[in-house]
Amino acid sequence: MESMEEFDRECPMVKSFCQLLSTQEFEQQGASYTQRALAELFSTMERQPELCERVIRKRKQAELECGRLGGVIKAKFFSAVEGQMNRCNTVDAKELRERVGQLRQEMEKVHRYAQEAKSDNKRSSKRLEERRHRNLLGVLTEGGASLPSSPAGAPPAAPPPPPP
Repeated sequence: MESMEEFDRECPMVKSFCQLLSTQEFEQQGASYTQRALAELFSTMERQPELCERVIRKRKQAELECGRLGGVIKAKFFSAVEGQMNRCNTVDAKELRERVGQLRQEMEKVHRYAQEAKSDNKRSSKRLEERRHRNLLGVLTEGGASLPSSPAGAPPAAPPPPPP
């Protein structure tokens, strides 16, 4: 029979590493962590744009393959012969910095959309809401500050009664 003397005695845990969070605290921690991670990613992208070169070149290849017929054939040929990193989708330092900036803007835009979708219970976009509001204002100003006219086929509104 085996002797258990070689092991430490049991001791109850005094510290715990988890605590119950409310939904609001969880969302807040998630948002702050995401903000920090994005800030770190963006600063790394600015300091070392060459880290993003593979992504940039893949995007450029996709753009070339969706372009004119001659460009599509050329892009597909070099992709088949030389692989993903070919002479057709090369980028110089200036273009790389520009495209990294565009990539950052697109990532920020996607993050904003995700935050809007998360915060709103209904599925609507502030951008679409603003566009609808501008369109409504445009209709009101074109029609002489009146409500849009009734649709075709609807009877005209009755005139007001004559004064007594």
